[in-house]
Amino acid sequence: DAVVANPPYIGSKYHTPILKKFLKDHYTGYEKDVFSAFIDRDLAFSKPHGRLGFMSPFVWMFLSSHEHLRTRLINRETISSLVQLEYSGFEGATVPICTFTLQKGRVAGQAGCYVRLSDFRGSENQGPKTLEAIRNRDCGWLFEAAQDEFRKIPGSPVAYWVSGRVRQIFEEATVLGTLVEAAVGLQTGDNDRFVRLWPEVSLGRCGYGLTSRADADASGMKWFPFNKGGEFRRWYGNHEHVVNWERDGLEIRAFGTEDGGRARSRPQNIDRYFSPSVSWSDVTSSFNSFRWYEAGFIHGNVGHSAFGGEWEWRASLLAYCNTRFIDVVTKLLSPTLHFDIGYFNQLPYAKLAWTNESRQLSMSCVTHARQDWDAYERSWDFQSLPLLT
Repeated sequence: DAVVANPPYIGSKYHTPILKKFLKDHYTGYEKDVFSAFIDRDLAFSKPHGRLGFMSPFVWMFLSSHEHLRTRLINRETISSLVQLEYSGFEGATVPICTFTLQKGRVAGQAGCYVRLSDFRGSENQGPKTLEAIRNRDCGWLFEAAQDEFRKIPGSPVAYWVSGRVRQIFEEATVLGTLVEAAVGLQTGDNDRFVRLWPEVSLGRCGYGLTSRADADASGMKWFPFNKGGEFRRWYGNHEHVVNWERDGLEIRAFGTEDGGRARSRPQNIDRYFSPSVSWSDVTSSFNSFRWYEAGFIHGNVGHSAFGGEWEWRASLLAYCNTRFIDVVTKLLSPTLHFDIGYFNQLPYAKLAWTNESRQLSMSCVTHARQDWDAYERSWDFQSLPLLT
């Protein structure tokens, strides 16, 4: 009649071979973490319409690796309530935790209650703020949502706090992945060997402003600008690194193999090397920041980049991606520290935001950000301090 569990949290990285095989054989789709398999097993224990209560990491609510579990709960069961704790919700630990209750079996249209405590840091706030939400439903951190609505967003994240208008945009709009080519780039396998800060190498051996692999190869240069992502910075900048791509990456391509025989380096999507792009860093601890890259760069595996279209299209894309709306949507699709190509491709194309005015503002921001970047000796285009001119 009732099942209550705090299942063990063991991600696939820490699975022993025997555990990995057992999960794959008996819990296909739930094998990414032991807690996911436990939820499936506990549902088997429960009678129809029985009640279940869990405490687990809240990663299942969002990450693509747990989409199978998430889809099962949304389509076949009923989420009655959920409390999403802040990362420091337990004293002495920083963990992404939620506690939630289910009713076995789907009740169409039933709304669940959700409490979001992400704005309340510290273990001492979690209990009192939850009780306050129960007593006062208008507090601002209690939400009611029907789980059928979650399916309107790609990947069906349990985004209970999202407005109906945002869901409508997802439902009606084309996704960016159908309009622009986003591509992972060069993984050298050993950055200490192949990547340098640009002041560390001879300028006479650096190839700047080249527009194709053929031109780079013909130049005879060894070092070329490398888009390695970098810290939070919007519009323009983070041009700090160069990579050894001499003779079309001969040394990197020939880099040794791992024990399993797989090459350590992975030169991916090389046809896009040296092409202009709109780029962003894979890892972010705050908001995403998208930047303008002119031709001449090799993009890395954490300097994710989107290609295609004339400069006007890229300017509009850059303006759109740096909006507050996209800040909200990226955290909706991926609330972790990573925002990779797969999540970018799921961003909705809200066409009304792509205007001539936004494109002009975008290029104005790029100009100002470039002037700021080039005003200091960190830039290879530095000429003189602004104070002196």
